Amino acid sequence: AAVQFAPEFAQVQQNTERVLEYLRQGAEKGADLVVFPECCLTGYGYPDRQTALLHALSVDSEPMQRIREECERSSVYAAIGLAERDGDALYNSACLLGPHGMFHVYRKVHLPWIGLDRFADRGSELPVFETPIGRFGILICYDLRFPEAALSLALRGADLILVPTNWPEGAESSPHFLAPARANENR
Repeated sequence: AAVQFAPEFAQVQQNTERVLEYLRQGAEKGADLVVFPECCLTGYGYPDRQTALLHALSVDSEPMQRIREECERSSVYAAIGLAERDGDALYNSACLLGPHGMFHVYRKVHLPWIGLDRFADRGSELPVFETPIGRFGILICYDLRFPEAALSLALRGADLILVPTNWPEGAESSPHFLAPARANENR
C-alpha cells in the first residue's frame, strides 16, 4: 500500500499517530507493506540546519519504537520517512521496519538544494534489504532522477524499489515519467 498525506511540519507526535492509524488500516485491508512519504514523521521544509536538527529523530526514538511495535502487532512492513539525527549528523532517511524486530535505514544519496536536503548530510550507500516478503531497495524522491541509482539496486537483486517522496509543485514529471522509465529500464 502507498499512503499519501501531508505531514504537519515539526509535529512528530501528530504525524506518528497518523502513521500508526494508516499502518493499522493497511494491515486490516491485507497489505504486507505500507510505504509512507518522505519525512512523514518530521516534515521536510526546514529553514536552517539547526531547526532541522532540533526536530530530527534518532532511529531509536520513541516514535520509531511505537511504529516498530505496530509493525510487530500488525505483522506488516513499513517504509517510514524522517529527518534523522545521528549524533551531529543530519540525514534525510527512510527506515524499513517489519515484524520480528526487522529494521533497516537508507540515507538519501542525491540531495537537491531544497527543504531539508539543503542541510542534510549525504548518504553513502544504495543497499538492498532482504525481507521475508522480498528484496527491497529504497530511493528517496530526487534519487529517482539518476538512472544509475535504480540500476545499482536492480543489479543487486532488488525485487521492488520503494520511493518515498515529498515532491514539490513542478515535479509532476517524476511520477508521470521518471518512475515508469526506471521501472521499464530495470524490469
